Amino acid sequence: MTNKTFVKIQAYELFTPKFLGDSFAMERYDHEQIEYLLQRICNIPLKQRAFHIGKSGEYKVINLVDIRHSEDQDFMEGAFSCARYGQLEEIINVHEQIKTGEKPRDHGLKNEVPFILDKRNGLLLLHKDKNNVVSREMIYKYFRYHINEIDLYCEEFNSVNPTAKIFKRSFVKVGAVPSQDFFEEIKNFALIKEAFVIKNIENIDQINNEGIAFLTREATENNVEDFQEMKVSYKNTVKKRGIKHITAFFEKLYEADKYDKYGVSGQLESGKPKTITMAKFPQTYDIKVSINENGIISLSDLINEMIAIAKYQNPVIDKNEGVQPIEKVGDLLNAKEKQKGSEDEASEPGKEIS
Repeated sequence: MTNKTFVKIQAYELFTPKFLGDSFAMERYDHEQIEYLLQRICNIPLKQRAFHIGKSGEYKVINLVDIRHSEDQDFMEGAFSCARYGQLEEIINVHEQIKTGEKPRDHGLKNEVPFILDKRNGLLLLHKDKNNVVSREMIYKYFRYHINEIDLYCEEFNSVNPTAKIFKRSFVKVGAVPSQDFFEEIKNFALIKEAFVIKNIENIDQINNEGIAFLTREATENNVEDFQEMKVSYKNTVKKRGIKHITAFFEKLYEADKYDKYGVSGQLESGKPKTITMAKFPQTYDIKVSINENGIISLSDLINEMIAIAKYQNPVIDKNEGVQPIEKVGDLLNAKEKQKGSEDEASEPGKEIS
């Protein structure tokens, strides 16, 4: 008998911003350039392909280990591998409660995270990482780590597209599709007296809000210590009145990716006071998949269920409607790279150009 289990799927989305002469089209998705980046990354030897981050004995590593076209031509499928490492850990037999070995500091437990990518709109669905390594920020940092791979693409694209330009610093953007549960909860409030956003400020160099960066520096320069977050509140102090249109406001802030947590306080229809918060977590889906006698998930089930979500529950399906057309450059690049390969081969000692 085949066993089944529930697993969580997380929803992210990729963007490929373009400068259109007088404005940025930040939310569009052009699959060709992402496929180019993914294929270039996979051409790098596995060891050099990995990205490591961390400090003080707590490190994380992520790597792209597979990317290919799915049987359904609207999708690509692949996998990240990831691990945590950095500490010497004792290994025990859990039944006998005796030591059986040690895990060195530079070893980690490998976790493979399958994903699918919707070529039509950049929806990225992946199996939730049980080690909490693969996140929106980690995926973005991994792409940035390999950003030099796209120099030729940018050069070629900008030469054949007079009205649309790519900048290397904004070649790819990664967003978390916001959880709808939080926004549904807001609808239950009869009165919202306070709306607030929270920013993690442990690393001032990564703060992308000038006001918060200024206040953080002021506090630090005046010897204020041991604070990790800053809260910005919007309050209504008028009796029996509340803040309006907060859902649309939060959705816009979420897309801008400037804060780490969001929340509202107020009264429900019953008059009961309530506060709800949402961290910057992606929309999740619970799906049922087959597992074998060792508890290993069926990869084909997982991929098929993720494709079904993208086809029938896709939260960003219309993202590319009405975008300005661009001239694709994939074929030109392939021809140039083949020509360069032939020239390099012919220029080796003992070789002649035929």
